[in-house]
Order: sequence, then C-alpha cells, then structure tokens
Amino acid sequence: MSDVKTFVAGHKSPDTDSICSAISYANLLTQMGTPATPVCAGDANKETKYALEHFGFEHPQIVTNWEEFAPNGGDLYLTDHNESKANHRWLQIYEYVWCYRPSPYW
Repeated sequence: MSDVKTFVAGHKSPDTDSICSAISYANLLTQMGTPATPVCAGDANKETKYALEHFGFEHPQIVTNWEEFAPNGGDLYLTDHNESKANHRWLQIYEYVWCYRPSPYW
C-alpha cells in the first residue's frame, strides 16, 4: 500500500453535483483498492446539506488551504471541475474525472 494520500474534490463553489461526485468517486476508488478521501473547497448550500442528510452522508471536510491540509502532498482527483491550476499547484493532479458527457453542440 502506498503512503501517498489520495483526495477527491470538486470545484471552488461546491454544489450538489460537485460534492456528490467527489463522495462517489472517492468511494469507487476506495472499493477499487486506492483509499481516497472526499474533500470540498467550501460549505455546502442548503440543497446539498439536505441531500447529504437525507441519504445519510457526512459533509466532506472543507479544505481552504491545501498546503496546511496535506503538507506532504498527495494525489488529487478533480470531479465536476474546470480549473486545472487554481489552489492545487503543489499536489499531483492525478486525473480529471468528468461526471457528465459534454453536449455535441459545444
């Protein structure tokens, strides 16, 4: 087992799809043998808090400073995200996980 920590995060203004995709993908990675922790960049809105409570999930830990949160770095999977550099420069961005299929009209 690797000593590298693995985190899964969504975008900076976390909404339901951002937080739920981070929780879901962290769970999938863990089940596939890579222990992963879902985190988020801010407090959830009312809708998301309701969904988390209703389905029995805890709010992921809020991370506002990556260097303090994970001083030794780690792997970061980004879900529902469109910023490759912001606040994540010192962590290895391991993979971008798109949780939806882009429209063919874009």
